[in-house]
Amino acid sequence: MEQEEQAESKQWELRLERARDLAKRAERQYQAVEPENRLVARSLEKQWEEQLRAVETAEKEYHAWKSRRLGALTQADREAIVALGSDFPTLWQAETTTNEERKQMVRLVMREVIVDSKRAGGQVWVQINWQTGAQEQFWYQRRVSSYAVFTGTQALEQRVRELNAAGLIDAQIAATLEREGYQTPGLVHPITSKIVCHLRARWKIPTVKLNNNQQNPAQWEDGSYSVEGAAAKLDVDQSTIFTWLKTGRLNGEHLGRSMPWKIYGSWPHLVNLPAC
Repeated sequence: MEQEEQAESKQWELRLERARDLAKRAERQYQAVEPENRLVARSLEKQWEEQLRAVETAEKEYHAWKSRRLGALTQADREAIVALGSDFPTLWQAETTTNEERKQMVRLVMREVIVDSKRAGGQVWVQINWQTGAQEQFWYQRRVSSYAVFTGTQALEQRVRELNAAGLIDAQIAATLEREGYQTPGLVHPITSKIVCHLRARWKIPTVKLNNNQQNPAQWEDGSYSVEGAAAKLDVDQSTIFTWLKTGRLNGEHLGRSMPWKIYGSWPHLVNLPAC
């Protein structure tokens, strides 16, 4: 603030100095003319009077500008301004701060913000020009509708391949990707096992089988049953097991497309019951 006021004051001083110099020059020209040259004398006298009025006008405008200024900052003023600057977030978020005041606060620290959404696909480039003359540049991901222009596609594919190679099924891959902060092109929807299945098909990544592509065992390691195991235990066709899963008579979990089922429980109430 003080620097701005000093710069403006310097401009006013230069303007006043020039106006006074022109008035003095006009006076010297008038004083130097011979009295016999009355026509020239009257012309120079008129020019002198105009320059004197110009000086008077400039001085009035200068004093009017000066009266509008806040005056020199005291040490207490400086400390108060520094305190506000160091507590900028609190001042910004205060309920008493209006949106118009927030705009003014931004203009005090930022001179210009340049945004370019076409510099790189799926990204937004931002440059902030601060009032101090400093500059900062940032890149942000933007929401897109396709993996073809999504900036995170390459990293996402690489991670899916790594987790698939480690033997994780789609649901486990989805949970890992969510935990590690990977995102979909829209940046709002969570990554699900269905999305992982779709991406594997897109990138031609094979399905991980719990039993290494062999026949499903009657029971899995955690004690749950496969469709084949449940059908054998209940002495019904596998189609009946699928019907009961669909209607809720059995509690199970489908591990993903082209993946087996895990069926939970002992179901004593279903033993020897008709399939219908």
